[in-house]
Amino acid sequence: MLLYPRPFISRNHFALRICRTMTVLAVLAVLSGVTACGAGGLWMNGNPAATRHLSPPGHEWTRPDASVLVRDMDWQACGGQRSGNISADRRGATPQEDAELSREKLYAAQRCMLGKEYHYIGSCEGDIPGRYPACQSGSGRLLLD
Repeated sequence: MLLYPRPFISRNHFALRICRTMTVLAVLAVLSGVTACGAGGLWMNGNPAATRHLSPPGHEWTRPDASVLVRDMDWQACGGQRSGNISADRRGATPQEDAELSREKLYAAQRCMLGKEYHYIGSCEGDIPGRYPACQSGSGRLLLD
């Protein structure tokens, strides 16, 4: 019986097959996990479509004799950013102080734009926009429509 040729099968062969199978399963699990996280990534912070219609605060102003370029330059002169947003100096500020700084900078920019005779065409609906200087000045969208 020892002289009869038979295929070489050892205990190491079985262990090697199990090791390869486990490696393939581990790689598939990691790839599935990464793919699943990437697919849901847009929804991890809420509905991405909810903010699609929002425009920067600097783009919510109009004046009959001012082009978009002039409006953007006036917005920057009032303390806004080139993108139309507002950014307060937040170094070392707590979240509450950060919110207060941003609010005050936005209000100052709105008062400045009103001083340059711009009309606010953004929304004045809701508790927060209802407190905007632009909404309380009478130049808000509700009076223009």
